[in-house]
Amino acid sequence: MKKSSVRIVAACTGIFFSALIASRAQTPEAVTPKSVLDVMQRVADWQLANPSKHKTTDWTQGAGDAGFMALAGISGDAKYRDAMLAVGETNEWKLGPRKFHADDHAVGQTYAELYFLWRDPKMIAPLRERFDVILAEPSKVESLAFNQPKGIAGENWSWCDSLFMAPPAWVRLYAATGEEKYLNFAVKEWWRTTDYLYDKDEHLFFRDSTYFKKTEANGKKVFWGRGNGWVIAGLVRTLQFLPMNHPDRPRFEKLFKEMAAKILTCQQPDGLWRASLLDPESYPLKETSGSGFYTYALAWGVNQGLLDKAQFEPAVRKAWAALVACVAADGKLTHVQPIGADPKKFDEGATEVYGVGAFLLAGSEVYRMAVVETSLGRTTHTLIIFEDAPITLVISNLAKVCGLDGMYTFDPKLGYQNSSQEPDVSFHGEKWKYYTSEKAFYTLLDNYNLEADILPESGTLLITKKKKNHQMPQFASGVYPMFSINVKNYSGFSRDCETIERPLDDDATNYVVMDGNSSRILDSQIYTEPMPNDFSEPKSSAHIDMETGKLSVTSPTKQKAQTKILFQSDFAPNETKTFYILDASALAATPPPIVKTFARFVPERFDDFAWESDRIAHRIYGLALIKAEGTISSGADVWIKKDRRLILDEMYATKHYHEDNGSFMDDYRVGKSRGCGGLGIWDGKKLAVSSNWQKWKVITTGPIRSEFELTYDAWDAGNGRMVSEVKRFSIDAGSWMTKVSSTILSEDKSPLTIGVGFAERACPTNREEFISNDLTEGWMTYWQPEDVPKGTTAVAILLPRNFVKEFTNDNPSMPDSVKHANVPQPTHEGYPPIRTQLAVTQTEIGKPFEYYFGACWDRSGDFTNHLQWENYLKRFAERRDTPLTVTVGN
Repeated sequence: MKKSSVRIVAACTGIFFSALIASRAQTPEAVTPKSVLDVMQRVADWQLANPSKHKTTDWTQGAGDAGFMALAGISGDAKYRDAMLAVGETNEWKLGPRKFHADDHAVGQTYAELYFLWRDPKMIAPLRERFDVILAEPSKVESLAFNQPKGIAGENWSWCDSLFMAPPAWVRLYAATGEEKYLNFAVKEWWRTTDYLYDKDEHLFFRDSTYFKKTEANGKKVFWGRGNGWVIAGLVRTLQFLPMNHPDRPRFEKLFKEMAAKILTCQQPDGLWRASLLDPESYPLKETSGSGFYTYALAWGVNQGLLDKAQFEPAVRKAWAALVACVAADGKLTHVQPIGADPKKFDEGATEVYGVGAFLLAGSEVYRMAVVETSLGRTTHTLIIFEDAPITLVISNLAKVCGLDGMYTFDPKLGYQNSSQEPDVSFHGEKWKYYTSEKAFYTLLDNYNLEADILPESGTLLITKKKKNHQMPQFASGVYPMFSINVKNYSGFSRDCETIERPLDDDATNYVVMDGNSSRILDSQIYTEPMPNDFSEPKSSAHIDMETGKLSVTSPTKQKAQTKILFQSDFAPNETKTFYILDASALAATPPPIVKTFARFVPERFDDFAWESDRIAHRIYGLALIKAEGTISSGADVWIKKDRRLILDEMYATKHYHEDNGSFMDDYRVGKSRGCGGLGIWDGKKLAVSSNWQKWKVITTGPIRSEFELTYDAWDAGNGRMVSEVKRFSIDAGSWMTKVSSTILSEDKSPLTIGVGFAERACPTNREEFISNDLTEGWMTYWQPEDVPKGTTAVAILLPRNFVKEFTNDNPSMPDSVKHANVPQPTHEGYPPIRTQLAVTQTEIGKPFEYYFGACWDRSGDFTNHLQWENYLKRFAERRDTPLTVTVGN
């Protein structure tokens, strides 16, 4: 890069450089993801090693647990998540003892957040029971006055702290269940309390009604520092689960902005807030619990775009630095005002678990701020701009950004002066010795996937990532790709555990997903979607230009497999949510996912192939079983379970499949039937079916989705016509349904009539069964006769909408004596199959045909009667018909 070819080399002597680096890593207030996470984990580790003596259902613990859940969402160590799971299990998921008291509801926030991770109904069952009782039998106390007899005032949200304790638990239960009664109660009671305690002039909350007329030494009103911290943090935690399209959301956001603006003016020069917001001089001691909540709320507001970044971010950085300064070397958080202590005088070394909770919540949003700051987007972005800079200083600054600070020297004789000869540059290690500055510059660019461009008009040097390389280099300044996506639910009902798919660049392997409303890194999976098994002849397309009359023919192009990122979320009716896709290298750690699906070949048991989600499990038989047991069937078996853990390996290890192991078993008899979801070629009277699968291939298995492919040898479909099948199975986390893509192959290319179905059982007269279907929507369910004492297994199939020609069975003339035979009670698994219930349709040769099948067990508690199971299929069909839309955001 000689001066004759680049204007910036001919810089004026004495002008060192004017460089704008797109990272604030060199500013005093700067934070990095690693520095934030490290101190959060130090504080959390101290708290775990020195547990609070308060009851584990106490409000103090509820606040602490909220912080631990925030840490669990970003930490690479599962121990914080496991610690919270242990709290729930130790408490048996119960709340505090007082029915109405908000303090005793606080711990429910963590139960609900753990439920979002595992989706185990037991985690929110007591919370739901308590809130249902409150709704059915509300408190008879009408007044919010706090000077009522002891215990009475606490039946309403009559003190400002209660807005942190209760409303976030209520809105989380709404999000977990989709039942608006919990949301409506939270919103109504929030505004009832706000209308009573909020000072519209000062934009702050009185602690309770006894403070209405109190004044400080300086004559100003008394507004408790930590109390308003509880409020604004509770406001954040309510907004996180208040639907984006809720009619009251603008009102909540307005309140948040008003409070934030006021709180900003109350920050003290050291970065913290005092126990009294309007008379800080009378309360000189640092206080970290209220300050932690303020930092959390202001950082969240900046991250959400609700607060002006230029105005509020410096205050957040200053506050975080002050909070970190109150962390002792061993991780103990100090300067936490104890419960009931004189706010003017308390031990500066004091700590409390709620202070730790506030600190961790603050850290989680500061962490997000740091991650976003280091993520500039996935398109080409300018990393560095140099104007009027000698190349020596361009190199020195570029080397710093590339993490080589201190590893280079310039020829001391030349220094930075303008000369006819560029100085030599030496870097530690032989690779860099005696490089000319020009060679060193280009070596840096090449090694870090960068390129340089000169703006011809100004001579400015722009350094960017290479356009052809999708993986950003790992600079010391931390510049990584990031983009947002908006996901819209167009249906008028709540949807949970929805899988979202977003295409990525072909070589993308290191991306993660950040929740739009918090710092939590969602479980995700990089998935390369295989091409459909479309064996039909590719067709060319022809087009006639109407002006010229010329005919043009376009040859078919071969599609490529597409790499996607998969993750899941819940949606309120008609809600749009934002998520962020970013390079995991921008994070300090990647949280370990909770794996909820699994699939594998099982050679230890006659070539089974087995798969499962966190809801249900299946297996299907290979050729080895024919030789071992004589069982010929391509129907799927059903394994039922009561909890959300994966059980396949454990099930096979026990070798006691048909016994109730306490949480799982095999109580479904396949035999030679279609089992659950098998298909065959239908001639109007009988099915022609394949043998057991011959070949297997795993496509993916992971936290969100497992997918595999089975190949079946040719069989006679009737009249000597031979057909074969390639069948692809996939199951997603949170689903009882397996998706199947079946491709039938045959030399005869005429369409085939097929039947998809499940085995029907004998139903003694002292048992009940329910078969239901919907021809238009394409689903059929079967609530089987109860197998006493093992309960009821139900199955279902779902074909494309308007695709089913008829529902029938392969033995419509079966006499009642067979149908209702008093079959001896099975000793080890369910009733034997007597015929097959079918959904009949047509499929084209060589083209994939997609459908679903699934099952449930009434003992899991998810479906306790046939109507609930039918409603699940109805809703599943609606979700199929109204998919989520995914668009790239700003």
